[in-house]
Amino acid sequence: GRDLRGFSTEKISRMAREEWLDILDGGRSNDLAGSGDEINEHPLWEGVSAPYRSIIRSFLVHFNNQLLLQHNGVRQSSGNPSF
Repeated sequence: GRDLRGFSTEKISRMAREEWLDILDGGRSNDLAGSGDEINEHPLWEGVSAPYRSIIRSFLVHFNNQLLLQHNGVRQSSGNPSF
């Protein structure tokens, strides 16, 4: 765990959001110039095979989208649940 004493609530929120987005990326290219294949993988994904990573990541992206919809006030009808 990280020692979060001395950090503002805003900074902690920003750090948590960045970590969540890194997890959602599931391993993204760290090479913006396109000169190599360097991958920046979140430690959570270490040892997770590609098929499982794809399934888990799909669920996490869906979950994230549902959170964003709810945060923005978009509601789904109860007759058409998201799961």
